[in-house]
Amino acid sequence: MFLDFALLAKISTDDLLTYLGYVVAAFILFKMFVNSDNKVMFLVKIGITIVVVIWFQKQQKRPPYGLLYSILAAVAFMILWGGELAEAVGNLFTSGMDGGKGKVDKTAQLGKVESLRKQGKYDEAIDAAQLQLKKHKNDFDAIMLIASIQAEDMQNVELAASLLEGVVNHNKKISKKHKIYALNTMADWNLKYLKDPDAATANLEKIIEIAGGSKAAVSAEQRIAKMVDRETLLAADAPKQGKVMPKFERDIGLKGGTVQIKKEEIDPEQQAEEYVAHLHEHPNDWDTREKLAIIYLEHYQNVACAVEELEKMINGRGASREDCCRWLHMMADWQSRHARNPEAAHAALDRIIRRYPGTSWAHQAENAKSYIREN
Repeated sequence: MFLDFALLAKISTDDLLTYLGYVVAAFILFKMFVNSDNKVMFLVKIGITIVVVIWFQKQQKRPPYGLLYSILAAVAFMILWGGELAEAVGNLFTSGMDGGKGKVDKTAQLGKVESLRKQGKYDEAIDAAQLQLKKHKNDFDAIMLIASIQAEDMQNVELAASLLEGVVNHNKKISKKHKIYALNTMADWNLKYLKDPDAATANLEKIIEIAGGSKAAVSAEQRIAKMVDRETLLAADAPKQGKVMPKFERDIGLKGGTVQIKKEEIDPEQQAEEYVAHLHEHPNDWDTREKLAIIYLEHYQNVACAVEELEKMINGRGASREDCCRWLHMMADWQSRHARNPEAAHAALDRIIRRYPGTSWAHQAENAKSYIREN
């Protein structure tokens, strides 16, 4: 593609600067979009901005109201982008002038909070964290420090949860990632300190609501699937009572012969039914689905059903690369050793190679293919 200098010569300096301005504006808007927490609203603002720009260009050429139209356009831009631009420019200049001193001050202040916390001066630690919040009201680290002191040190989980719920539900400046962290932390506190699985489940369901389809949402679903009831939580913390062995068992070493200890047998068919019912409510509980697949393979000798369960996990949302590769290796092993189908085994490993070319997983799959015996 050749540069048409004749065409460039026809473009005036003003037009060239205008086009350059559009490019710079587009780049700035793209960076702002990437860093935006509410991308839908950001796109709405972009759409409104485009309409305003088109309208302004048309009205600008209609004297004698050009100045009035310019003022109206400027007001519209300030309403739409005033907050974002002020924050961006402010960060640019402050970081340039203080060399990032704000971050140093924050680290020092939060370090002071931690020091007071370790000394058991919890009220003073919270006051010190509040000073940081007065400077930066959306400082998530300071918010989490206050909440953790309230919950873990002062044993006031309700107060800590109230603080974090306000952040999750009402603070639009806090990123989704931080909100997910706060909700997971609240779930941990509800289980550990309050023994309240219902409240913990509500926290995890909120993660699914705000991050549906993500790995965080799938992880929350899996935690809900493994949630135990309140009685189980209380029993786990109850003091263990020693068992007194009956006399005939105490003297067992004096008896001749070998004592046969019967291992409790678990009915795989009943277990499979329980797993199916559980997965109907919690389809993303991968541990349970994997156990069900193994029962299909080992008890029912049904490779097709076992592989089908693996496929559900491989094609499910939120599965990590490591898990997908592990399941595909399991599939290849089952196809090779149980189904005696080397072609299907090779196909399973080829899926790893196609999905993750040039990775260590692809290299391992290539090596595994060489060990598959042909019939």
